[in-house]
Amino acid sequence: MLARFCLYGFLKNQRYHEPFLVLALVEQGHSYLDVGLLIGFRELCVNLLEIPSGAIADLYGRRRAMIAAFVAYIAAFLLLASAPGLGLLFAAMGLYAVGEAFRSGTHKAMIFTWLKKQGREDEKAEVYGRTRSWSKRGSAVAALVAAAIAWMTGDFSGVLWFTAIPYTLGLINLATYPRWLDGEVSAAARRPLEVVRVTARGLAAAVRIPGLRRLLGESMAFEGSHKLAREYLQPLVEAAALGLPVFGAVGVLGILGAGDDLDFRRTVIALSLVYFVLGLIEGAASRRAGAFGRRFGAAAIATLWRLNLAGFAVLLFALVGGWAWLAIVAFVLQTGALQNLFRPLQLARYDDHTPPELQATVLSIEAQGKALVVAAAAPVVGWLIDRGAAEEAAAVDPASLWPVAALGLLLALVAVARGRGRPPAAPTAA
Repeated sequence: MLARFCLYGFLKNQRYHEPFLVLALVEQGHSYLDVGLLIGFRELCVNLLEIPSGAIADLYGRRRAMIAAFVAYIAAFLLLASAPGLGLLFAAMGLYAVGEAFRSGTHKAMIFTWLKKQGREDEKAEVYGRTRSWSKRGSAVAALVAAAIAWMTGDFSGVLWFTAIPYTLGLINLATYPRWLDGEVSAAARRPLEVVRVTARGLAAAVRIPGLRRLLGESMAFEGSHKLAREYLQPLVEAAALGLPVFGAVGVLGILGAGDDLDFRRTVIALSLVYFVLGLIEGAASRRAGAFGRRFGAAAIATLWRLNLAGFAVLLFALVGGWAWLAIVAFVLQTGALQNLFRPLQLARYDDHTPPELQATVLSIEAQGKALVVAAAAPVVGWLIDRGAAEEAAAVDPASLWPVAALGLLLALVAVARGRGRPPAAPTAA
């Protein structure tokens, strides 16, 4: 099953749209405020669906919930690709949110179930780090494939059609998982109010168990800020690519074309290279999460918080100074390495503090908290970027992206000041 879990992660991260989605929306004529509203709406929908989706997965079967998630993803990609206008783009983002809500936390709970059945519960960080590393390798491969697709189609929106292909293969992989990975499907699941009851139990556990409450707060601040920042990597890379002299020299030779075609193709090349390197770094960091945890022991998460603070400070400095490539390097190291060291270690801490029958529910609550941060901040960040961007410019000014780094820096400052990352109190009975 471990190979199947890794295959799931690899296919799930064949998100060919990821390096280009924001630019595709801008290409369709939408402002960064529109983009922020769409992202905020998506995360708000995720926020509303997360907790009940986890309860539904625990009650009706985790494998079944994952199948439903991938069906919603495929529908969202096809609708986004058709560029139907702002109104239907909100519908597409809603479908995407259904996929995110039913997927997040559920597959991790399936991995934990398998580990318990195998008697390998002490390998949580290592096994999840391994499966996550395959996800990130998938991201690296997807960046190159996406670049090839964009190059052939001549626009950023075309890649969305192709994203549905690996997700269809992922759907087949999930549909053939062993049925026992659905978990203990309750006979009471036929009663709709049972979802409300299990949801209430998960919320009560998240509030009542002090260690679990602290973990949820940390995830919201650390991963929420990284998730939002990632959305704005694309315009940053575009700005850096258009300002790089080497691309202009290549254009003169006629290799990439001229005019708008040159601008498009050098942006495609730069984005594919950055996302390829980002995927490699993410995979390497995920594989080493267990070793990092053993090296730093109880201080591992606190160490990551301090590095996170320093990383956002460098990113803010580079953006305000207009040094786009320095900002890209800081961003890639920040979200590529730190985020992927943090995630496996944090999930192992969740497993230690969560009642087994509520794992998918609690992990969905965690994902909901991160979505809430993004939903609240994305429209504000988009509006601030619009205010700082020159309308006549070919690409956004890197300095106008300062709100992205400022938010992460603020959350990191609060977390470090409050001593976040210390080991939570021992779990109590749920």
